[in-house]
Amino acid sequence: MVRGERGVDFAADDVPDNWNFNGSNPCLHHGGNYNQNQNHGPFYVNYNSASNTNSNIGCRLLEADAGHWACRVWLNLLSVVRVPHPFYYAELTAQHLLTMSRQDTAWYTSGRVSPRNHPRRWNGCEATRRILSLMKRVRVYQQILSEDNLRLAIREVNRGHRRNGDHSLNKKVMEIEAHIDEYVVKLRRFIEDLVAGDEHMHKPLQRRKWDRNADSGKGKWRDINEPLLWPDQYVHHAVVQPMIPHIRRSMDKYCIASVPGRGNSYGVKVLKKWMKNDPVGTQYCAECDIHHCFVEVDPPYVIHALKRLFKDRETLWLCDALMEYGVLIGAFFSAWFLHLLLQPLDLMIHQKQYGVSHYLRQMDNFTIFGSNKRKLRRLLEDVRAWLAEVGLRLKGNWQIFRVGFTPRVEKAHDALPEKKQRHRRPRIPSALGYRFGHGYTILRKHNLFRLKRALHTYYHRRDRNRVISFKRASGLISRLGQLRKCNSQRILERYYQPNTMFNLKKVVRRECRRLQRLYPPYRAA
Repeated sequence: MVRGERGVDFAADDVPDNWNFNGSNPCLHHGGNYNQNQNHGPFYVNYNSASNTNSNIGCRLLEADAGHWACRVWLNLLSVVRVPHPFYYAELTAQHLLTMSRQDTAWYTSGRVSPRNHPRRWNGCEATRRILSLMKRVRVYQQILSEDNLRLAIREVNRGHRRNGDHSLNKKVMEIEAHIDEYVVKLRRFIEDLVAGDEHMHKPLQRRKWDRNADSGKGKWRDINEPLLWPDQYVHHAVVQPMIPHIRRSMDKYCIASVPGRGNSYGVKVLKKWMKNDPVGTQYCAECDIHHCFVEVDPPYVIHALKRLFKDRETLWLCDALMEYGVLIGAFFSAWFLHLLLQPLDLMIHQKQYGVSHYLRQMDNFTIFGSNKRKLRRLLEDVRAWLAEVGLRLKGNWQIFRVGFTPRVEKAHDALPEKKQRHRRPRIPSALGYRFGHGYTILRKHNLFRLKRALHTYYHRRDRNRVISFKRASGLISRLGQLRKCNSQRILERYYQPNTMFNLKKVVRRECRRLQRLYPPYRAA
């Protein structure tokens, strides 16, 4: 029950449409209103001073579903006696309620409405601006159906599927490129049928792949889903391409993986900069990972996240159709949808109360730096609670440790007596295939072992005049390129022989020329 100023009780299923906010306390009024104005509606708030009097004190009782969360939000606002900041109610509209995130909903219904305890901890007008900016949703369905977008989707898919595994030309891709105008019309018709419910996405091809780089080099099997080339992969690109600029607009600057311009090299450069220039802010490090992220993510949570940016129903129906078989590992849309789903988590990690100095996320892998170990531990507890709300959970091998400084400091630590070695040995963070110290970067152990083994195999076959395959040569060139981004120069001096890179590139050029002779339209890229 909510009690008004004149002793009138309003039941929980009655919503007033006039609220006079004066200097003493916000109160509900009843009576008549003889003015011809627009002061009507259940979300109308009137702000007056303590000495102001007028006759527009009226309210109309409306029947409402008290069990609906939006109604509970509004009734909780009415029950607040002391309002620290009235703009929270002035900007609260019906559209805002319907598009409100879980975090904001929990805050409005908690009964502790205040700018200080707001989940994002924004103050004053800045809070109003950020809240309203999050509600600026767009329509992209007509852009999806545009001819330019469909042609771009066809070109992007063809660029990566022009040749098969044996380097022969893909006949289906060649056919689509020869009759691209016809396939643009077919693609548009298929998308329209998806929205109407007359068509469905095909079941992807499932295969198991051994990922030897997973689990810190231990390796594990991954279930890879390969969508059908036509029309599924073309639909994925056509739907997601117009959405990418809007998703990137609200992304964190240091969220990498599957983002153009934010690859492995971008993350390595950023981590090296942090470790070199900010030794205090990188004193402690937290490393964690989401357990089976793509497998366990539930599509309804993704749709809820998409509603924060896109408001046309056709686009949401298309996204729901893409996830008919789940958020697939290997599909084009999966990475972007996951980035959008985890954006509120990125925002939460940057709150001042956790003392996070630097934060990098590679898809579902987190690398967090701070100067306080206790705050980082509290942060991981809140991260675990947030992930539980969207049906996800952290992997059990999360770590929080003190970052070592230089090899000299670690050597001096080992020389101390056992009584003084009470603290755990400092370590250096491991991410993106490297280990990062303050002022230096080295390769991870399993990457180093594979590089040594690949070099040994190459020299063994070369000295015995055996054929060096294209796959072996290109893989070794890639591994040698990793040494340019770290301080492992002694490895080059010990294992690298002169003219090795020249001979490897010679093998790659010879294979590309052979393929160009066999397949004239062949493109090495």
